[in-house]
Amino acid sequence: MRIKILLLFLLVSCTKDLILEEKTKIIKNEDYFSALAEGYKELSRLERIEFDWVDTEYFAQKGIDAYNKKVLIPASPYSREIADQLTLRELLNAYTSLIELLISADLDVKYNYPLRAARLQILYDYWLEQAEEDWQKEQINRFRDEFWASFESLVATAKLAKIKEQETILAKKYFTIYFSEPNNILDKYALEEMNDFNFRIMNSLNDYRIIIENHTYLKNNTENQKLLSERFTKIKKMMLSAGILRSKILKEQNIFIIKSKEKQKSDNYQDRLEIYILDKKP
Repeated sequence: MRIKILLLFLLVSCTKDLILEEKTKIIKNEDYFSALAEGYKELSRLERIEFDWVDTEYFAQKGIDAYNKKVLIPASPYSREIADQLTLRELLNAYTSLIELLISADLDVKYNYPLRAARLQILYDYWLEQAEEDWQKEQINRFRDEFWASFESLVATAKLAKIKEQETILAKKYFTIYFSEPNNILDKYALEEMNDFNFRIMNSLNDYRIIIENHTYLKNNTENQKLLSERFTKIKKMMLSAGILRSKILKEQNIFIIKSKEKQKSDNYQDRLEIYILDKKP
């Protein structure tokens, strides 16, 4: 009898897994729910590899629910048996922070940044699942670190976008410094753009603020983060040398762009640094 029950359970689990696999073959991973379905399919696949049929079914069902556009609220850490109290407290902090971000009407990340919002929820769910099992320390640390890095990046991007929306951007308010190579060297065109920026801001503006964004196709790792920091520092020094006040430079934001298939095939490297001049609304 027990064998029959086990076989029936495995059959149901496999069926849900296969249903999710079939459904996600025809969807485009462009909206929040589709991205969630794709993410849960991957988690279900990982659990199947480890022969964890309970979690295989659990994540497959969540993927099917996401595909059907059902609202999926992240699971509370209290719903799991988390033995380590420090881990439990951090998960509670992550849970509260994630819920607040997902329901924020002001930032609306599920609409404005659907793929990143979905990825954040996937990272939290798998971190929670791994923390309950508490035997793959490397996996626990990996998903915890990736969750917080993704969370902070998404919040920064969303808040920066709100600043841009709420400000009146002045005439000739947007400058782009292109980097043709993975270094911090400005070619003659970049220098011309930078000189134009310094001239305009020093000769026509009084009450202003500056936002600098690094946009890169490089991988998000320590070495490339250092390169972006070097680019920002170089541009900032050029601004200060031109007489721009340090307090006017509002913030630095790094944006790592995932290459499309077309971009991956191209050898054309085109990172950029964007400079925005913002002024308060009258």
